[in-house]
Amino acid sequence: MGGMATLNFAVDHPEVLRERVSGIGLVATAAGDLLPPLLGPRVAALGGRLVERLDDGRSVPSYRFTGNDLSLFLCRLAFGAEPSAAAIEQVRASIEATDEEALHRSLAGIWQHDTMDRLDEVDVPAFVVVGARDLLTPVPLARAMARGLPDVELTILPRAGHQLMQERPDEVADLIRSLSARTASAAPAAASGRA
Repeated sequence: MGGMATLNFAVDHPEVLRERVSGIGLVATAAGDLLPPLLGPRVAALGGRLVERLDDGRSVPSYRFTGNDLSLFLCRLAFGAEPSAAAIEQVRASIEATDEEALHRSLAGIWQHDTMDRLDEVDVPAFVVVGARDLLTPVPLARAMARGLPDVELTILPRAGHQLMQERPDEVADLIRSLSARTASAAPAAASGRA
């Protein structure tokens, strides 16, 4: 959810973006529209009601599937063709260790997240990387996000799913190094243009 938080921050704080951010890496994320148009607003409204209940101190239902084959299966869906058993277990353990209220609030935030119409405001170099088998933030969402960003490189990793940092750490690291090189070479040109 870091990419979504980054996009929200970038469009809500353009002065910080201009002064302190030289580039943004968006790994397996989306700018909005995670659900079909008829379903999206309903799920977002449901998430809003869930957060209201939490804010009021009322109980909310638990949707956690812990320590069983269903939780293992659901975590496996986040990966592509050949994940390691250790990576799947790491994701499952991470989700199971997350506080129940934090999970509810995070999921509600995902369904309400939408920066699609403001992506042109993110005027720093960026990369978008997505796994070809990502079921959570699939390739069409990555393409749509890349079309909206002014200076972006889109990479689709074959056979990979949503957990790119665990499945394809070397490729993600290469993209970060490439972005760093792009921003370093652009910095002197930008500085001389300001003189």
